[in-house]
Amino acid sequence: MPIWDSIKNIFTTAAPHRQPRPSTVINAAFKHDAGVSLFFVDRQRQLENVICYIKAVKKNRILLRSRKNFLPDILNNEKCSIYFKLPYDVIVNDLKLPPSTARYGFLCKSRIISNAINKETKACEIQICMPLQYIQRELRKHERVYPGSGMIKAAGLWLPFSRLPENQFQFGTPDYTYREGCPSQLRLINISAGGARVQLDKIEFLEEFNNMDGKELMLLVSLYKSSNKHLSALTVCKCVESAYSIILRRLTLRLQFIKLWEASDEIAPPGWKPVGKDGVAAILDWVNNDYGILVEKNGEQTA
Repeated sequence: MPIWDSIKNIFTTAAPHRQPRPSTVINAAFKHDAGVSLFFVDRQRQLENVICYIKAVKKNRILLRSRKNFLPDILNNEKCSIYFKLPYDVIVNDLKLPPSTARYGFLCKSRIISNAINKETKACEIQICMPLQYIQRELRKHERVYPGSGMIKAAGLWLPFSRLPENQFQFGTPDYTYREGCPSQLRLINISAGGARVQLDKIEFLEEFNNMDGKELMLLVSLYKSSNKHLSALTVCKCVESAYSIILRRLTLRLQFIKLWEASDEIAPPGWKPVGKDGVAAILDWVNNDYGILVEKNGEQTA
């Protein structure tokens, strides 16, 4: 092989993948009608994310459309973020990004220009600035979604334990539970294949709340599927971050799934299975295939 070809191959191999411009990624999302999650950076505790679709893309702005029929004008000019995912072939073939990152989403920081209600469609239209940069490599691998009403059948949370239960007879009753339609202190704020954020409301401070980080808890979630069935996942979680608000009497926990309880089958007896880098498969499937359909159903019912 000629020396020049050898040098050229070295540089070609070593060169990092060139990142597409934010406008290129946004236009791809527009073309493929990707669902967009809009986050209010300064109001995360007051306002949850809003599911949108891109209605139009201009040089300096993006027009989003949402079924949510009211957003206060006070949001104008406030910071926001948008998150979306693209199909595998678009990321690999069109954007020329590595196949190993095809599951990753795109997180862009922006600012709200205006929001208003379309008189004809009654949908909320939100204009935001075209992002100048986006976070893609540093983004969490698994998309987090915010289950709304009618998506969660039940949930249970066990506070840190001294010994991991070895069978279902040792699980005992959860310390906090949620059942659809019943008042509850437990709230599932968001969930992904890799973990969840839960919130306990109106609880008095306990000494163990000071030392939750790094501890293991158990979380049971039962989520409705678009087929009118449901999935249940019992997991051991590592508490990544905890925060207790004395004023609100609220405990917030960010949890990472590390083990999953699997029932017995023809091959293996029941027991705990480590959660790998791909997360909990059933929840990943739910996020990718059921969540968006359930959002649309809820939107159609409340429109």
